[in-house]
Amino acid sequence: SMVGIVHGIGHALGAVSRVPHGTAMNILLPHCMMYNMDVCEEGYADLLLYLAGPEIYAATPRSDRAHACVRSVRSLSEKLHAMCGLPLTLEEAGVAESDFEKIAEASLRDGANLVNPKYVDREVILSILRQAYS
Repeated sequence: SMVGIVHGIGHALGAVSRVPHGTAMNILLPHCMMYNMDVCEEGYADLLLYLAGPEIYAATPRSDRAHACVRSVRSLSEKLHAMCGLPLTLEEAGVAESDFEKIAEASLRDGANLVNPKYVDREVILSILRQAYS
């Protein structure tokens, strides 16, 4: 199964900067979700139920559920960071900003990007890397 931009960039982070795939997913997921928000909003809103539970889902206005889903993902990442030190940023994971071009180039060749719901190009990847850096 192909899984989109989060994996396309994550594979490249592993290849170029030796970031473990799970760590890359933890760091990148909220940023990639925000990039895809305008085309995935309904699905993200539905995920809130499973990430935050029925009480929070019911109490969250329908128009805010997708963004609340991303906040829930960030909250889970912060809990993992507190429990075991899982990095929250590319900087914490030891990625050098000087490698961003190599990472973007490697990511562009990854087939996972072909199934992303939005078009992915070098500038999109570089933007996500910058957002995820610190």
